[in-house]
Amino acid sequence: MKHALCLAGALLLLIVVWLLIRPDVGFDVFEDELIDSAPEEAIVEEVSEEIGEGGAPDTITPDADGQLTLGVGQTGVAGELSLTFNEMVADYRCPEGIDCGEGGAVVANVTTRLPGDGRTFNMPSDEVPQEIGDFRISIVDVEPPLISEAMLDPEAYVVMFIVERR
Repeated sequence: MKHALCLAGALLLLIVVWLLIRPDVGFDVFEDELIDSAPEEAIVEEVSEEIGEGGAPDTITPDADGQLTLGVGQTGVAGELSLTFNEMVADYRCPEGIDCGEGGAVVANVTTRLPGDGRTFNMPSDEVPQEIGDFRISIVDVEPPLISEAMLDPEAYVVMFIVERR
């Protein structure tokens, strides 16, 4: 029994080490971000699957102020950059009707794609804009507002991004 437990522990350790050193997917322990370094062919294949046989999907583009409004699962396009809002990872905003002094940030999981470059990462709203190629992306607003005792449906989030060319 003792030997079986040691063997199981060693096997578990090998699996964890293998997952951490895989070249295609890693986990940045310090930033709590999924790092996607998939080859360009995989990105092209993934985009082709999203578009499908019928041609381009409905395209969401920034408004005149550079604001791109996306719901969960939606993709917007600004020039050659595409931005997908995958999910809301964390919501630390102050609920309506509560005096928090200062509201907190949200963290959205997003995927960005440029020719030859695709990344999936967690994007906090309270940090400097993310620089992706020649673009800067930041979160400027989130809907719906938090209500003090109500849980939000994870699919109900809508995030307003500002996309600027550097």
